[in-house]
Amino acid sequence: MTVVFLDDTSAISESDDQQEQTNWIMPPKSLEALNLPDMTAGLPQPRINVEESEDAAANEAAGDQAGHALLFGRYMGQISARIERAWQRPRTQIGAPSFLCRVQINQDRAGNVREVTLQRCGGSVRWQASLVHAIEAASPLPAPPDPDVFSNLVSLEFDADAYVPGGSEEGFEPDTQEAVTAAAADASSSELSALIARLKAQRRPAEGSLDLRIEGPPRGQESPGPVTNPPAEAED
Repeated sequence: MTVVFLDDTSAISESDDQQEQTNWIMPPKSLEALNLPDMTAGLPQPRINVEESEDAAANEAAGDQAGHALLFGRYMGQISARIERAWQRPRTQIGAPSFLCRVQINQDRAGNVREVTLQRCGGSVRWQASLVHAIEAASPLPAPPDPDVFSNLVSLEFDADAYVPGGSEEGFEPDTQEAVTAAAADASSSELSALIARLKAQRRPAEGSLDLRIEGPPRGQESPGPVTNPPAEAED
């Protein structure tokens, strides 16, 4: 470092002023030679909050579970929609206010239906069979949006209302002669079943009924022959 002492400021020329400013500028090598203290020494170091890290991990896991549930729900919706499109509902009566059925489907990795189990299913046999046929027609079932949400066993619930003449025919079997005959036969069967049920409910035991019993020897034993009177002896 160069120090300049000035005795008379009036004697300083413009060139001297420039030289003074130049002398006060330190070259880069001089800066490297300085042993400056570390300004960060003694300052508190940042610490990792363990609780915040655990909360972040828990939130990430919860987000993964929510995403998994969302994908699984979408997967079940795709399977249900394909079965609904393939379902030709009968035009016959359900036998209940509405058709409600819970089914379990066993499928392989390719979506091929292996087995259909009706767990809780009301309605007539014709309605139940129509749903089973729809599930078989929808095979192979849609692929999952993510392989992690695939399941061999799929449980779904289906519900439907009976056909109303003059109403919408979407989702119901075609109006063919076979369907009309089946509907008439189903109606006749339902009326006959209802008639038998009413007759059973109205039947009462008659008063003063006669109890008729027929008894005989135990099976395997011969019954004794008829009893005849011995011949009378001739008198002399």
